[in-house]
Amino acid sequence: MTTRHKHADFSTLTPAEMKAVGMIVRGRTDVEVGEALKVSASTINKHRQRAMKKLGVHNVVRLTLAAVCAEKVNACEEINR
Repeated sequence: MTTRHKHADFSTLTPAEMKAVGMIVRGRTDVEVGEALKVSASTINKHRQRAMKKLGVHNVVRLTLAAVCAEKVNACEEINR
């Protein structure tokens, strides 16, 4: 039996949340993302938490899967880096 899953609505994310999520799902830490975006790691942590709540996911694995399913990340490209 297959279940149809609704794609997470990434349009609900702010630009800052989307930038943070984009880097996090590519394996960057909160510290690395913060340094790249010139904000603190705690700010990135808040962006991640808010994004996960908006998308209805409860961990970074599910966040990554949601990004792949919504075609926000090319999984094959990321694996081969």
